[in-house]
Amino acid sequence: MTSQSEIVEFFREVQRVINKYGLKKVLIQLKRIQVDCGEGFESDVLDYIITITANHYIADKNDIVNSKKRGLVSEARRMCFALIKEHLQFTDEEIGMYFGGRSRQSVNNELTDMPLNHDVLATKQESKFVQNFLFLTTQVLRYKKAYDLNKNQ
Repeated sequence: MTSQSEIVEFFREVQRVINKYGLKKVLIQLKRIQVDCGEGFESDVLDYIITITANHYIADKNDIVNSKKRGLVSEARRMCFALIKEHLQFTDEEIGMYFGGRSRQSVNNELTDMPLNHDVLATKQESKFVQNFLFLTTQVLRYKKAYDLNKNQ
């Protein structure tokens, strides 16, 4: 049984960490730990989405999740946002927290500005994004189907 002094010491340590790093950063890390350590379907699919996107764009997974880099890494991150939104029940806020503490509004703006939401694709880059999305979506659907088959065996 945990003693009252151990509980008080635990809360003091939590307070120390929050004071040192700030509540927002602590909550971001807790969310990541929750998703990364989860043994469930969502955590596995999330990891798969990030992995296949990183491989497709030839980018580092850590850069996609944590950095604020532009260019190819930014494009890969946007693709992850779209795939996560399509295949998982994550809110914009949860996606933002997992990807380096971005705000809900920032994720929402990225999702809204994607070529997937345009009636007409104006550039080759927009067309390529949609093609990549369809290709990666097919892979995610195959993974989810295989996951369900393995679970039912």
